[in-house]
Amino acid sequence: MCIFSAKVKSVSGTNIFARLNKGHQFLVYEMNLSTANEMAMILPLPVDHAQDANVSLIDLSPYPEFFSDLEKCFTLLCRSFAAVSMAATSAPLAVLQVGSFEASIVPSVADFSRLDQRFRLPSEIWQELPNYRDYAFAVFKLRAGESHIHPMALKFTSRFTDKIFFPTLHIHAGKVDVQAEFDHQLFAQGFNAPPEKWYEAVRPVAEVMDFERALHSISLADIVDGEQALFRSFIRGRQINQDTFAAIHSDQAA
Repeated sequence: MCIFSAKVKSVSGTNIFARLNKGHQFLVYEMNLSTANEMAMILPLPVDHAQDANVSLIDLSPYPEFFSDLEKCFTLLCRSFAAVSMAATSAPLAVLQVGSFEASIVPSVADFSRLDQRFRLPSEIWQELPNYRDYAFAVFKLRAGESHIHPMALKFTSRFTDKIFFPTLHIHAGKVDVQAEFDHQLFAQGFNAPPEKWYEAVRPVAEVMDFERALHSISLADIVDGEQALFRSFIRGRQINQDTFAAIHSDQAA
């Protein structure tokens, strides 16, 4: 899950893919959501402000089975399977259409004032989360109702060169709990050796994914490396409420 601007009925089946490549991190996110009201989902991004801190939204709606194809890499049968647990200006921010979503890039916490009031968090929340003061944010506007959210994708200049970032902190209805309920499946590429509790796919990505599929703004091969090893991990049940980092090098703590 991630940060929501209002109360949700339920969130489940969260899948996150991440890959760090030449200073940029790709991030793909999907979930099942039930909500009574229109709201925003907010993804914090540890951008590198010393570089261009650029954040690019990627329309992945032409590939809705992105994660089910990644799952196929972990079974010898060519089918998916159920996962088993193992400084701001006052100008309004631009609203972009990305597949079925409207989305905005928020350069800093201070810039949330430039968003529609419905999609902001109370300012006190950010006082409880000082580590996010210099993060950027991707904000996706979500409709009310029950839905399976098609994969959301983006690319950003990461401040980290030695670890991969997964936005797993939960904030629902303006509340930050010490622990939260997780239902996450994480996928990653780019380890020189996987951290503990990360498991390598038994089939190469190039054998499973449709790299000829036309996307709107980027090649699938830019997001996922067809020849690079793919790894998977799970976060399930009640856990410490925090973001997840996975070290690229095996001699580092995850």
